[in-house]
Amino acid sequence: LDLDCLKCAACCHGSNVVLDEADFDRFRKGGRPDLVHRDYIKRARDGKITLRFLANGKCQHLKGKKCGIYAIRPDNCSVFVVGSEACLAAREDTLKLRDGAWDDDVPEA
Repeated sequence: LDLDCLKCAACCHGSNVVLDEADFDRFRKGGRPDLVHRDYIKRARDGKITLRFLANGKCQHLKGKKCGIYAIRPDNCSVFVVGSEACLAAREDTLKLRDGAWDDDVPEA
């Protein structure tokens, strides 16, 4: 199974990226204090602070298939495991890929 994040970026769609103070510090130290503004973050119903995604479900920091804030990305993003169940589920939901194949390529049972 070929998993190339720069060709995929499925995990950057419809995700719930929870932020904490370490993320805010990283944004500030990285020269992007604007990332702690409500244009980029929101408080979820459970009280947690999360990244604000675009109406189409994409992370607003996604530039093509690359993260526009990769060097200072949230911890939640940097620990995301390529090939994990969450990765494969995101690929299936976003790209309609199942086990590396397009849904149309999978024979029906």
